[in-house]
Amino acid sequence: MESEIFKPLLTALPTLLAVIFGGVVTYCSTTKMKMLEFSQARKVEDLKEKKSLYTSFLKITNEATASYYLDKSADNSKYFPLLITDLTRIELFGSKDVFENAKAIVLHITDLLMKASEPDTNLSELTSQFITSVQLELK
Repeated sequence: MESEIFKPLLTALPTLLAVIFGGVVTYCSTTKMKMLEFSQARKVEDLKEKKSLYTSFLKITNEATASYYLDKSADNSKYFPLLITDLTRIELFGSKDVFENAKAIVLHITDLLMKASEPDTNLSELTSQFITSVQLELK
């Protein structure tokens, strides 16, 4: 008589274990998928932030250079804090090559704006190297 009571329970036990196992597998796979989604979303956000930073840097360098050539007697010191801020952010978040190329551009513009001497390098060449390093980094 006791075996008749336990018999249905014993036959349901494998089903119960399968349901529990399926639930654990589903939970683990869903958790893993959500972690991957979050990681991908973070990478996309980082990429957008870097693009914005590099675009801002190029905009400031172009403005500073244009301002100098349009009026060499003007005080262009307002560009220094902007250049240094973006250069610092590039140092923190960019690759070493991107930072080195950005630093070369800032040094060129600093020489130009401080009127210490006419820089011996070509800004368009430095900008081209910067853009190439950015493109390599963002691939």
